[in-house]
Amino acid sequence: MSKKTLTIIILALAIVLAVFLYLRNSQTPINDPLNATYTVEGERITLKDGKSEIQIAPGSASKKITSVLWAPTKGDLDSNKTEDYVMILTQNSGGSGTFYYLVAGLSFQNGIIGTNGIFLGDRIAPENISITDGTMLVNYAERKPDDPFTVQPSVGVSKYLIVKDGQLIEK
Repeated sequence: MSKKTLTIIILALAIVLAVFLYLRNSQTPINDPLNATYTVEGERITLKDGKSEIQIAPGSASKKITSVLWAPTKGDLDSNKTEDYVMILTQNSGGSGTFYYLVAGLSFQNGIIGTNGIFLGDRIAPENISITDGTMLVNYAERKPDDPFTVQPSVGVSKYLIVKDGQLIEK
């Protein structure tokens, strides 16, 4: 066998191995809600270790930063006897606002599927999340309608949400 033929065979085997490893890794289920994809305001946000940074415009130094606020709350949201996750995402685009969204990561055999985000408010004070019988309860404080953002949030809010057809909806 000539050197040229041996080189071609080795190169072909290396390409086949690289393609195999790429396909195997790209199809690995995501089993961590901190590394799943969620939809916020119609935009798909993929988290890596609980955070996403997306350039606001090509070549811009400004970024839209999305982060998980606390460790996810666990519970079964879709009655399939698997542990799902609920968490609050904060989103900041460089302005003075910090926007809060509730999202869920639904567990399936092939991994976690992220839901849509439900807007909670701008510069609110989140308190807690709980899951009971498939219903999520998020408690937080917001401001009175006429209060400026310099005033501490003081009005208690409780929102109840469920998962219907893979989407979060208010109950």
